[in-house]
Amino acid sequence: MEADLKQTLLPLINTYLTEKLTMDELDCSLSERGLDSLAFIEIIVVLEKEFSFTWPLELLSMTELDTLRSFWRVINACCKEEGSKVAGVSSEEICQNVS
Repeated sequence: MEADLKQTLLPLINTYLTEKLTMDELDCSLSERGLDSLAFIEIIVVLEKEFSFTWPLELLSMTELDTLRSFWRVINACCKEEGSKVAGVSSEEICQNVS
């Protein structure tokens, strides 16, 4: 998880923040670091393209996805090990694992 976070998710999310995150800040609030609603949607679109999956509609909420760790949990729940295809996990199971 840590290697993928460093290589993909952390740099992507940091491009949208006014105050950058480090790997030690997986549970810091992204909204407190400057993430706004437009940037939130842009991140979702980029992640869908990067990992070839469709983001669960139930999880298009900045309050539910306000940390780096919560983003990563959704990606892990939706994708296979290599992060290239949807793993067939139900959106209800994903929602339970995010918080």
